Amino acid sequence: MDEVVFGRYRLLSVIGEGGMGKVYKAHDTEIGRDVAIKVLPTELGADREYRQRFRREAYMAARLNEPHIIPIHDTGEIDSQLYLVMPIIDGIDVHGLLQRDGPLNPHRAVHIIEQLAAALAAAHAVGLVHRDIKPSNALVTANDFAYLIDFGIARDAADTKLTGTGMILGTLTYMAPERFTDGVVDARSDIYALACVLHECLTGRQPFPGESMEQQIAGHLTLQPPRPSQQRADVPVGFDDVIATGMAKNPDQRYQSADQLATAAHQALTTTPSPLPRTAPGSRADPTRLRSTLLGGQSTFPPTPEHERPADHDLAQQHPSDRPPPALDSGPADQPASQSVSALRPQRRPGPIAAAVTVAVLAAAILGVGGYLWRSHSHTAPTPSAQLAAPSGPQVAPVQQAAPQGLLLSPGQLDAAMGASGMAVTGTVTTLPDGSGQVPDKACVALEGAGQATVYAGSGFTAVSGQRVADQAHAHLVEQIVVSFPSAQDARAFFAASAQRWPACSNRQHDESTTAGQTQVHTVGPVSNTNGTLSATITGILARNGASAVCERALTVANNVAIDIDACGASPSGAAVNIADQIAAKVPTT
Repeated sequence: MDEVVFGRYRLLSVIGEGGMGKVYKAHDTEIGRDVAIKVLPTELGADREYRQRFRREAYMAARLNEPHIIPIHDTGEIDSQLYLVMPIIDGIDVHGLLQRDGPLNPHRAVHIIEQLAAALAAAHAVGLVHRDIKPSNALVTANDFAYLIDFGIARDAADTKLTGTGMILGTLTYMAPERFTDGVVDARSDIYALACVLHECLTGRQPFPGESMEQQIAGHLTLQPPRPSQQRADVPVGFDDVIATGMAKNPDQRYQSADQLATAAHQALTTTPSPLPRTAPGSRADPTRLRSTLLGGQSTFPPTPEHERPADHDLAQQHPSDRPPPALDSGPADQPASQSVSALRPQRRPGPIAAAVTVAVLAAAILGVGGYLWRSHSHTAPTPSAQLAAPSGPQVAPVQQAAPQGLLLSPGQLDAAMGASGMAVTGTVTTLPDGSGQVPDKACVALEGAGQATVYAGSGFTAVSGQRVADQAHAHLVEQIVVSFPSAQDARAFFAASAQRWPACSNRQHDESTTAGQTQVHTVGPVSNTNGTLSATITGILARNGASAVCERALTVANNVAIDIDACGASPSGAAVNIADQIAAKVPTT
């Protein structure tokens, strides 16, 4: 890159880049030294409250006198861009180290973890929570001196929802279970992540299998912590207990300080190495150990030899209800999200939706924007996964594949929800539409009906049942779809992944092409995640004649069923949420 003047600094080259901005090698013209500058995106500086909290957290981090935390030389704001100035460290992050050298020997792994734990302990002592502990945020010099980087920023960003979309800042692979449920994050969430990093240092593997968001989330919520001694013969068995405690589902059962984890890891070095892995790679774990309450007897995830489902009582504490977890602070998702007719919906509003405006005007508008609800569907549901034996004990019976059709609302019920009259079924849905190519802005695929096949792909769903319902003038349109999963936990994992994807399109405008070759300009409102239901409104304008209409998208889960609603009309705000809630109330949960 060419040199860029940034206040007193000259930006020379890009050192790194991530979701929280870019890091540049720069020259400080006042002092005459080279430094590293992290510049945050412009949109973050637009929030006054965030700027204030960012400065406070940066000042707190700057005052930390801990050798394993890179010192902050300066912080401020230039042209609405917040920045941090730090010394340049010549080293490699642990992620790169593992890619280059493979798993570390236990002594080297513990040496690095002890240094990172010291940095965490110092930060936790002054109330700083990192929120994004991962191998790429641990920098190691040539003599194995370790630094924990990016301190304080992730914490403040997530706490103030600085992106305006309610997205989590962090990495799914290392997120503690409570971040997907009640959203409570404290020092013990960092300890969980540090235990994940220790496991990866010892084995070269991430703690849970699977590349999709659903698989990663389900692993953190339901799988027992991995046993590193079963994956490498030279790892002492004592590390199994260290990882089990550090990654306990219940924060109260974890190490309560980073120092405790480091001490336990050091002590584990003196335990006996494991002879050979007790479970051959690629073999299936004992199915009788799988949790019954949330699993419902089936699994869609890959074989996991080193992981076992936790005991029933442990998960019962994490998930007391069969409804989805509360609102997620979600992080920007790299994967494309689904495209459905409607968008995510706003806040819930009780009571019926107001009646529509003139039918003639609405008909033209809705046919322009809402007409894509009636596209043909071509994607079939995948074959159900093999049945796994479920243990005895209390269990919520999953809704069977043949049952979802009975969950749908009648046309009369939809009349009441939409403030309409004379709505009738105009089509059935047994497959999901595969038209993601109609939405160039991939961040918004999750909110557009055309791409539901893309969004649900890899989630393990087993059946789709739905209807398209409209009044005679097509002034009110509803697509109500229920999607079955093998278990309640699989459905929750899909919901949690959706809560990660949807906010990427919040307050965004994008184009969508229709099957007739026309272009619709869609404006998405704020994404809401309220009481376990995602929602947003989409205002669409047909480029050809300027006709407009408003649709609402809502998504929730109950038991093992995802409920996916699109509702279009003159003023559908709250209608899709209302419909989704009514369907969810019909789903058996006992």
